[in-house]
Amino acid sequence: MDELLKEFDKLVEYIKNSDCYLEYQKWRGVISKEDELICLIEKIKKSQKKLVNNVYYHRENVEKAKEELSNLNHQLENNPSYQNYLSSLDELNQLVYAIKYQLEMVLDKVNINLLDEL
Repeated sequence: MDELLKEFDKLVEYIKNSDCYLEYQKWRGVISKEDELICLIEKIKKSQKKLVNNVYYHRENVEKAKEELSNLNHQLENNPSYQNYLSSLDELNQLVYAIKYQLEMVLDKVNINLLDEL
């Protein structure tokens, strides 16, 4: 079991040292330091709560709240740092998915071999 944990640690280190993880970390750091972007994200959260509240209590200004949220989301989507962050996150997710897929393939082969032995 110790050997398996060592191999797992190697896999984690591989991910942490990969270009896509380092790029993700870089952009995560960039957006965490952009006060304007953080403020925009907070506004979006408040706007989402306001919209849910308006819908739940059947208030008349639901359309206005939807428009406000849409405008804020548009601002976020047009932020270059946020776009780079999303792109790097997507690449990292693809790497993790590829590793997961390969592990599943190996485990399936092990299961098939074990079943053949029975």
